Amino acid sequence: MRPTRSSSSPSEEQADEPSRRAQGKSYTASKLPDLLAAASPTPSSTSSAPIRIAALSLDDLYLPHDGLAAVAATDPSNALLSGRGQAGTHDLPLALELLSALKRPAPGAQPVKLPVFDKSLHCGEGDRLPREQWVEVERPDEVDLVVFEGWMNGFRPLDPSSLLSELYTLGRSDSSAAKERLGIDYEPPFLLEHDEAHLAVVQESLGRYAPLWDEVDVFVQIKPQRMGFVWEWRLEVRPLFLSPSRE
Repeated sequence: MRPTRSSSSPSEEQADEPSRRAQGKSYTASKLPDLLAAASPTPSSTSSAPIRIAALSLDDLYLPHDGLAAVAATDPSNALLSGRGQAGTHDLPLALELLSALKRPAPGAQPVKLPVFDKSLHCGEGDRLPREQWVEVERPDEVDLVVFEGWMNGFRPLDPSSLLSELYTLGRSDSSAAKERLGIDYEPPFLLEHDEAHLAVVQESLGRYAPLWDEVDVFVQIKPQRMGFVWEWRLEVRPLFLSPSRE
């Protein structure tokens, strides 16, 4: 990636967090560099140079395949740890290193290489590509704006921690009430497909993401009109990641 010349506070809805995916975030973020480049500079700008943008996706910050396998092996009974996606499956040291290098580069800083995660590898389990295939930001000290997108960006553990148990109990005793409180349009809530103890592991892992979210200056949330759309969209795109042409 060149730099090209040219994310809201989470709530209880994160308890049903898989429904936050497949909303068009990556697609929108991929279009922003060219859109902003075409829109800048503004007539009132004192500079004739367009905005310079670097883009980074949380999806490219997953652990390599062997790292994901190691996470899953810590508790084979916890389906939330099987494969990529949930808190605990990302390379947080690498993520912090990259955001710091893009936000606070020294004058004349060396190029920054951004990882690429190919979801089609290993029969859809995915893997990080070799470093020579990463995307390079040649002049990080010239970047004006970093677009960092991800399905769970900004998520933090439910506070108080007892709220998870409260929501889980509500889902089991009154699915309709849980549906309303979680802001979803389907029953039963997805969280009931997992043991409460397994959900608690993800909640604990979320706490380790706080330093990463603290690097973000502005959060923008894309929210569909109906949460059920997300499941439909994910079913539509899933065959693309399993296509033999991408193996």
